[in-house]
This record gives sequence, structure tokens and C-alpha cells, in this order.
Amino acid sequence: MLADNTTVVTALGKHVRKLPQELRRSCTNEITNGLLRQYFPRGADLSRFSQSHLNKVAMRLNQRPRKTLGFETPADRLRAVLH
Repeated sequence: MLADNTTVVTALGKHVRKLPQELRRSCTNEITNGLLRQYFPRGADLSRFSQSHLNKVAMRLNQRPRKTLGFETPADRLRAVLH
């Protein structure tokens, strides 16, 4: 199964690079939505989760390296911009 996912991701990556910039940004957002779905199913009522839990999920996602960021984390990239 992992090999199949790797093949799909590689193929998608090649095609995404051909898209106009605005569509690529939209795809990046969809990827982030997919990552969020690992923690919260579609349609989940986020008010049922504690702020502490939401903060932990945000921290995990912001500390997760992203291929689109050259394998930097969103937190690393933000730090670089702010300093």
C-alpha cells in the first residue's frame, strides 16, 4: 500500500507543478485539509474539542516537515520570516 501511495504522490506532484499559481495554492490548502482530517473527521463539531486539544493538533501540524516547504516545517518557515 505504501508504494502505491508514493507513486500517486509522485504523479500528483508532477501534475501540480504544471498548474497556475492560484490553483497550486488551492491544492496546498486541500492537502492541509487532508492533514486536519487525520484528527477531525469531515463535519466534526470543533466546539466539542478542548482548546488544549486543538492547540496540540496545531502544534503537531506546524512541526511536521512539508515537501512543499523543502522539508522545513511551517513553524521553521514562519520563524525565518519573522526574524
